Amino acid sequence: MNLNRENKEDIPLTSGPIPAEAGNLQFQFFRRADDPSPDCTVSISGGWSTINLYLRSGAVLGDDKKTAYVPLIFRDKEGYNCLFWVGVRFNRDMIPPGDWLGTTAFDESPAAQGDATTSTEKELRKVFRKAFLDERSLPRAVSSADREELQSSVRTLMGKTYSIAFEVVLPSAVTEPQEERLRTAALYPYFAVGSANGSSGKLRAVPDATQTAPLPIPGKEKLLLRLYRHAQDEFSAMYVQQQEPLLDYVISHATEYAPIPGYLTVPVPVSSGGASMVYTLYLRPVIKVYADDGLLPEDGSDGVHVDFPDEELPL
Repeated sequence: MNLNRENKEDIPLTSGPIPAEAGNLQFQFFRRADDPSPDCTVSISGGWSTINLYLRSGAVLGDDKKTAYVPLIFRDKEGYNCLFWVGVRFNRDMIPPGDWLGTTAFDESPAAQGDATTSTEKELRKVFRKAFLDERSLPRAVSSADREELQSSVRTLMGKTYSIAFEVVLPSAVTEPQEERLRTAALYPYFAVGSANGSSGKLRAVPDATQTAPLPIPGKEKLLLRLYRHAQDEFSAMYVQQQEPLLDYVISHATEYAPIPGYLTVPVPVSSGGASMVYTLYLRPVIKVYADDGLLPEDGSDGVHVDFPDEELPL
């Protein structure tokens, strides 16, 4: 991973290989090269920490099938959200993280935990299919009673073991060729989506090939959506932050469910000044192993812990 824009090649962070089953992988961050101690330390706790890192949300497998690029998300001592990309190179070919039939965190029994997670994911798809599709897998009208039942079913399925988040899917023009969508993309070719705890950065509204945004949005967070006219724009042309948790909004407003790609069509009203419009998002529900689905949980329940030195940071 290239950690310095002045260097043209990747910089190795370790002097030797790390066993896949090793635990407590740490990343130390320094403000200056001569600082004696780190300002912040991010730890991937528990066993199988390198695999846990590889399976974190947003990880991308490189063309060589051995190198994965993983986003580390944490909050620094001053309260700012930070995003740091790191490369993990394995000694064998790997499958893409999104295709891994397992979990986003390993402990003593990764295989058993992965089986349980996969089973829950299948049940989650069935719940959405039942609400939006009929017995012939055709779209059907969804009543308020159907949405209430969906809300109850999702919460029952999640229980105290799992939580729900939504991946933002960016379909190509071939996958979702609706005229209104293409017209909107011509006006606002870029958008950013996320919540108060993190954002995707600018994304192309209609990419050449279907993509998935790197960071899923936790169901308990409030959706934050910005539309841009140009990639270099500092300020958005349209903006909205929903006032209810994303899970509740999706269940109340989703219009369709596509079972093969597994995403929901969700219209989101946006406005700026006197102008307003409806922007369509495509959100794929996914589960996490831990009950707290925040991107930056205070108790570190997603396996990431941030430690700071006792002394105050220099100005």
